[in-house]
Amino acid sequence: MRAVATGLDFYRRETAFNQPFPDIGISVPECYFCDFDVNSQGMVIQMGHLAPSESPGWGITLEQVEYACGQLAAFHAKWWNKAALKSNDCLIQSDNVSFWKPLVDGARASVDKARTVFRAEAETRITCAIALSDNFKNFMAYVGHRPFTIVHGDYHAKQIFFPTSAGG
Repeated sequence: MRAVATGLDFYRRETAFNQPFPDIGISVPECYFCDFDVNSQGMVIQMGHLAPSESPGWGITLEQVEYACGQLAAFHAKWWNKAALKSNDCLIQSDNVSFWKPLVDGARASVDKARTVFRAEAETRITCAIALSDNFKNFMAYVGHRPFTIVHGDYHAKQIFFPTSAGG
């Protein structure tokens, strides 16, 4: 995982995102300290405590999903087609061919291994990986002309904190 994170520049991007960022548009914990070392690929992020809010883990309720989606919609609207996002180097751009091409090529190269390991469970993903690889240039042209906003790469219940009756 560290090699993947290093290759995709995730650690630098994560620390850069936690540097002073304009009013993001959703509640986020205060970042007290953030640093990244390019030589070791080490990073440190110290954020404020989120208590008394809590994360539901994978046991998220329908009401929490609805609340989170509502917050996400407002967040996306705030950043919808904002030119400043295109110049922010901590954000992965949807039309960045040099970022996405190695990932698509890697997925295509791993098709046989995926079939061996995951068998029939992987066929839909394999079909998509092949189609994306075969149509990569057209896909990149398409996404390059689409609206854009900030999207968290792994927005899921374990990374969302909700207020409790005690606040948060």
